[in-house]
Amino acid sequence: MGQAPVVRPRWEFHSRDQTRSVVITQDFIAVQTAAYDVYEDFEDFFSNPLQVVGDVVEPSLVQRVGLRYVDLIRPGPERSIEEFLKPGLQGLKADDIGANSLLSRFEMLAQTGVGMMRIRCLQSNDGSPLPPDLRTNTLNLDATVANGLEVGEVVSILDLDHFANEPMDYELAAVVDSIGHLHDNLDQAFRAAVTQASRSTPHPSNLVRIRRIHDLARAWRRRAGRPLGKLRHESLGGQPSVVALLGAVALDDAGLLATFNALASSVPVGRSKLSQMATDAGLPATPHDEADRSFDNETLLT
Repeated sequence: MGQAPVVRPRWEFHSRDQTRSVVITQDFIAVQTAAYDVYEDFEDFFSNPLQVVGDVVEPSLVQRVGLRYVDLIRPGPERSIEEFLKPGLQGLKADDIGANSLLSRFEMLAQTGVGMMRIRCLQSNDGSPLPPDLRTNTLNLDATVANGLEVGEVVSILDLDHFANEPMDYELAAVVDSIGHLHDNLDQAFRAAVTQASRSTPHPSNLVRIRRIHDLARAWRRRAGRPLGKLRHESLGGQPSVVALLGAVALDDAGLLATFNALASSVPVGRSKLSQMATDAGLPATPHDEADRSFDNETLLT
């Protein structure tokens, strides 16, 4: 008879909207999100559990740090993957090899000044937005990137993983700084992998979405006297967060307005609106209609 498998304790703590989580085992801590905004916000998010582990467990050594980004690229029926990815990641074309259809996979391993970087790009049509090794993930992807994704839709998954295996003392500032260095190379790799057009030229349908988000931002300003800030990650009453709602393929205006109302009621009172603060400082006010025209002009020039 074989030996019984060793069961290792594993704890996972989710945000209310299931778009962020912290995984803790005997060997590692992992922080993940399906509602990524900017690195600075993510750094704030992962620093908290690292601080808690440091205070409670008091580990003395870090053996490995890593940062991994998984980007789902969905060209849709009117666009092609060539508009998004550099030729080096696309592989051969079906016509070039006499095939009716194909799914490509690319992988490379690079050594950087701070660690090792693994770059993968794979195509999939099985309805999953994640690489095979992450498909046991428990985050609510339907509320963000995977909204409406069905079997048969061909998507590309850009998987950038940068890690360092150099042991270091468990000091929060040093660990966070190390992860920041990993991010710098990942940002460079992402820009090298995707086309300039994918980052600078919005599709007409995206311009409509930008306008709707602009209108929603105005709706928030009418409800509260402060920016959303970290409130955009809050989930009240089991409802999705603002980040999750804005990340959905189809914007739910009613859901966003309801969330705005709930969040606005939790904003501390007694703080002046930004516009009033600017007026108090002697800055000229811009009428709403003029601000809207400015937005429209900037959109047309994009």
